[in-house]
Amino acid sequence: MSRKNKRNRLKIVKSELPKKEMITVAGLTPVPKIELAIKPDYTKLKMLLDMRTYSSGPLQDVLIGKLDEYFTNLGAVTQKDAYGNLYVTKGNAEFYPCVVGHTDINQQTRSNVKVITEYPWIFGFDLNKAEQCGIGADDKVGVYFAVHMFDLFDNIKLFFPKDEEIGLIGTYKADKNFFADCSMLVQLDRNSYKNDLITYTNGITVCSDEFVMAAGGIMNKYGYAKNNGSCTDIGGLKKYDTVNCVAMNVSCGYINEHGDDEVISIPHFENAINFGYELLKMGVDKVWEHKAEIPTYTGYTYGTYGSYGGRNSWLDTDYSAFGENNPESIKCITPTGNTLYLNAKHKSQDAYITDMYGHLHNLGDREIGLQQQPMHLDAEDDGYGILHDQSYVDDCLSDSICPCCYSDVQIDNSLLLYVDCDYCGSTWNRPNDTIEKPKSLTTRKQW
Repeated sequence: MSRKNKRNRLKIVKSELPKKEMITVAGLTPVPKIELAIKPDYTKLKMLLDMRTYSSGPLQDVLIGKLDEYFTNLGAVTQKDAYGNLYVTKGNAEFYPCVVGHTDINQQTRSNVKVITEYPWIFGFDLNKAEQCGIGADDKVGVYFAVHMFDLFDNIKLFFPKDEEIGLIGTYKADKNFFADCSMLVQLDRNSYKNDLITYTNGITVCSDEFVMAAGGIMNKYGYAKNNGSCTDIGGLKKYDTVNCVAMNVSCGYINEHGDDEVISIPHFENAINFGYELLKMGVDKVWEHKAEIPTYTGYTYGTYGSYGGRNSWLDTDYSAFGENNPESIKCITPTGNTLYLNAKHKSQDAYITDMYGHLHNLGDREIGLQQQPMHLDAEDDGYGILHDQSYVDDCLSDSICPCCYSDVQIDNSLLLYVDCDYCGSTWNRPNDTIEKPKSLTTRKQW
């Protein structure tokens, strides 16, 4: 072919399709484009996401065991209660900022999930079914935040409750005294359609206007605004009389929580980590005092989920229906010899508590090993009557009624431990706490 013909040859222009994002989410409030001081450790985040710690499942205890070992080897004081919640204290201070992150996830049970990062998204893919799936970012992002903040503060407390997604069960069994010296509670357990600082949740105000005004500068810096929420652990904790500091829930980067289309927006996640860090710094030198006004309603439990995300809250179940002829119940004998029928879903929980506190089957041990906090029994003429002994308490609880005001209470273990009355605020059958001695800060271990 001549050079001339080569010059006249038809040239084929390759056309390129416009690049399209793999995932799009409409309606997100953008985050400011600023230089961020804190860069997350995505290896640790992925390790947390890889553990699919379903509500009421045993993997929650596995995760808490790993966290316990990790923080203990870094010199923290750790403690677990009868339900398996984990408490962590670093340093020795008059007061501490505190981070809360629940360990359970509300996702469809799957066995082969790969967590994928494709900027700006982190999402899940079910390799068995070849489809996108949720990753449990609610609230593994919050757990990661707690882990990261532990490294950045000399004095800090962390609380990891179990089973938030099915009714704040872990939080309602918490050791309330752990929070008596907290300067603030911060939880990253909010989606990021908007950049919310939640100051009203679980039906109560949990944060003061004074704090919001003081935090106005950093809220503007990171693009956050005050808003109301529905339900999370910090709202449950605020009902305790020992929690006299502000609490808040922070949008943290996950979107479409509980669904197969759940994702983490990396820009929103990184923005939230930095915002949460600056909030916590406000609690280093000052206790932000705030006392929640707790409403009481006869026969009504406030601040817990109804049906949500494909998993049912325990509030959706009529527990009075559990009995001898119900195949979904298990028969138990209480320490005082009464017959009790529990929801079969609590079988593993009951076994765990019985194993932890087997000696409390003995009535004599119960008399000296349990604490009672009736709220209205300080006078003989208060109309509620006088409690006589441990047997009386246990007999009432076996009938699922409060020994103080006789309102309905929720019983979920055969030892009748950790019972709260949401009407009068009484607390029943809490085991005497044992706190481990501080360990040396010299021992360190990689995650």
